[in-house]
Amino acid sequence: MYADNKFTNVYKGGTQTEKISELNYNICDCLGKNLVDTNRKYVLVIDCRVFKMNNIYEQADKMLAFTYIMRSANDKFSLDEINLSSGKKYYEVSEDYYNKLSLICKYIKGIFMYKYDAVNHTSAWGIENIISNLQCKDKNSLDGYIYENIKDNKSNVLKASVNNEGAYSELTYSIPSDNKNVQLTIDKNWQDGVREVLCSSDYNKLNNIGVAVMDSASGEIKVLAQKNEKYPNILLGAEGLGYPPGSIFKVLVEMAAINDDKLNLSEKFTCTGRYCKRDGKSNSHGTLSLYEALKVSCNECFMKLGNKIGYDSILNMCNKLGLGKKVLNLSAESKGSLPELKNGLNNISIGQTFNVTPLQMLGVYNTIVNKGIYIKPYILKDFYTNNDIVSAVAKTEQKKILTEQNANIIRNQLIDVVNSGSGAKAKVNGVIIGGKTGTAENGKNNDIWFSGFFKKNDKYYSMIIVVPNLPLENKEGELYGGGSTAGPIFHDVVNKLK
Repeated sequence: MYADNKFTNVYKGGTQTEKISELNYNICDCLGKNLVDTNRKYVLVIDCRVFKMNNIYEQADKMLAFTYIMRSANDKFSLDEINLSSGKKYYEVSEDYYNKLSLICKYIKGIFMYKYDAVNHTSAWGIENIISNLQCKDKNSLDGYIYENIKDNKSNVLKASVNNEGAYSELTYSIPSDNKNVQLTIDKNWQDGVREVLCSSDYNKLNNIGVAVMDSASGEIKVLAQKNEKYPNILLGAEGLGYPPGSIFKVLVEMAAINDDKLNLSEKFTCTGRYCKRDGKSNSHGTLSLYEALKVSCNECFMKLGNKIGYDSILNMCNKLGLGKKVLNLSAESKGSLPELKNGLNNISIGQTFNVTPLQMLGVYNTIVNKGIYIKPYILKDFYTNNDIVSAVAKTEQKKILTEQNANIIRNQLIDVVNSGSGAKAKVNGVIIGGKTGTAENGKNNDIWFSGFFKKNDKYYSMIIVVPNLPLENKEGELYGGGSTAGPIFHDVVNKLK
């Protein structure tokens, strides 16, 4: 089958180089834990020219064993094809066969094996996979900025040295020490915990759910997760314009009113029931203070407030809080759309006829719990090399929006919304939680929201929940809404993280 060592006198040895990972950079969380899910592949390489140096008569038992194992391990294995080739042949095998072959391959010329880490692209729209698939060359985007920093990285490789007798006797690994790696602000433990909640049986009826959590004081995003990462990232508003915010926008209207001194907190508004419904029927809330109106999420009261303060006040607050602009500046991220006066102040004041992204509204609510200071959420923490040299990056921007006193007024209102209002299902005993429910009409379906904050270990975190594109009710006749659907998710996530 093979010649009797006829290549021995002419083969001069050499080195083969193979990439051992798809990425030439690491992506880790804020504590240095790897974020990228990889599939370990096991590869056997046959250098056909050297393989023919094997003497079938002297190595009959080993060659027969090798051939038997390889035919079981990979159905593409063919001795005839190898005998007719002069290049290299690659065969992927299972881990079990890899271990079996490693015991025998050292006795056979022209063979070496290695392990290769391929990125699991199944969850293509997870933030980790977005950062691991940098195809954007726009230097002005976040992914373009990351690409510019890692584009000169060298590959992680295996060097397999073969001696003059055709034996691959030395395998060495080369991991460049000066390669730049990416550190995100994400906390992997929190991220995994949130995904566990979203994929629990409690939410089997919901096709997708998005959750983002940020450190209120720093702006660092700790969680950016959705139930089904195969779909375009709903937290980024990817491949769309975002979603109408519905009633979670009412807080921004109040922020505009209180900031422009156009709101008397003792002022009363009357709800006739024309724009408020319960169980599909007109529902009058009566005469309410704004505090009471927010607690029950009264549409009519906030329409009257919006008309009182005017379009310019609302638009000005939208601009201050980053609506209509990308937050993370990723290529796939939507910037939403600003409200337009032609659509009417009634619609605008209750978050209809324009779109936002969940990350934009996360920044809005964080401003309230952060003493009136807006901090733009961010996700890129640092670059670092394999020998731990850190390259700091610009973090974020912040600006004063409300006085601390005015921010605390709204903060306390949101706490009462959870303690005894429409957000009661988000409540967790022993934890300070504030937030607002939202149910926004979006064509024939609704987008469901809960946006708020919670306190853990003496620190505040802001969180937003979005459940897009739901019908009015499920097959069992249960209504979907901000309080009934997104509120319990907020509760479960806080319980998981507390």
